[in-house]
Amino acid sequence: MRIYRCYHASSPKPGDVVALDDNEIQHLAAARRIRPGDKATLINGMGAEFAATVAESHRRALTLQVEKVVRQDSAPPYTLRLAAAITKGPDFDDMMQRAVELGITHFQPLFSERVAVELDPFKTEKRIERWKRLAVEALKQCERLWLPKVHHPITIAEFLALGGSNEEHRIVLHERRDGIPRLLDVLASRNSIIIGPEGGWSPQESELFVASDCQLASLTGESILRAETAALMAVSLALAKRA
Repeated sequence: MRIYRCYHASSPKPGDVVALDDNEIQHLAAARRIRPGDKATLINGMGAEFAATVAESHRRALTLQVEKVVRQDSAPPYTLRLAAAITKGPDFDDMMQRAVELGITHFQPLFSERVAVELDPFKTEKRIERWKRLAVEALKQCERLWLPKVHHPITIAEFLALGGSNEEHRIVLHERRDGIPRLLDVLASRNSIIIGPEGGWSPQESELFVASDCQLASLTGESILRAETAALMAVSLALAKRA
C-alpha cells in the first residue's frame, strides 16, 4: 500500500484532524489522486513525523486524521547556512532544492553586482514562496524532519552587516586567488558558506568580504565550476567534514 508524504507546520496530537494547505491539495488531491482511507505520513518541519489517515480529499480540501507520533528528532547539532548569489534561470532553484536535501539549515539568496536580477516586491514574494515550496518538497523527498529557514533576498552589504554569532564561520569561495586555504581546511561546526555568481565576485565585493573578516577559501584549485555545482560541492564537503 502506498503511503503519501504530507507537510503541515503544526504540532498535532493523536486524534486531531489537520487541514492541509492549497499546495498540498494541488499536489496530492489533484495530481496524485489521494483518496479517503489512504495512509499518509505527516511531517511538520520541526522535527516530528506522524502516521495519519486521509479523512477528506477533493480539489478544495484535504484533511488527515493523526494516529500517532512516528519520529521525534532534535534540531540539527550544526549550522550550515548557504548564502548564494542569485543566478538566472531554473538552475538556481534546483540547486537550492538539492542543498536542502543534503542538509543545510539556512538558505540566504544574495543580490550581486555581476548578475542583475530585478525582482519587484510582488515577484520577490512569489519567488520566496516558490523556494519555500521547493524546500518542503525536498524535505519530503529525503525524509528529513527539520525544514531549513529560507530568508528574504538581500544585498551582500546587507548580509555582511547582519554579522552573525561569534561561533559562525563565514567562508567565501573565491576562484583562482593565490595564498588562500582550501575549504576543507577551514570548515567548522557552524558555517556560512558564501557562493558567488557566474563570473565570480566583483573587486568591490571581494573588498567587502575582506573588510568584514570573512575567510576566503578555494574549492577545486585550477578548475572553475558553475555556481550551482560549486554550491552543492561545498555543502557536501561541509557535511562530510562534520560526519
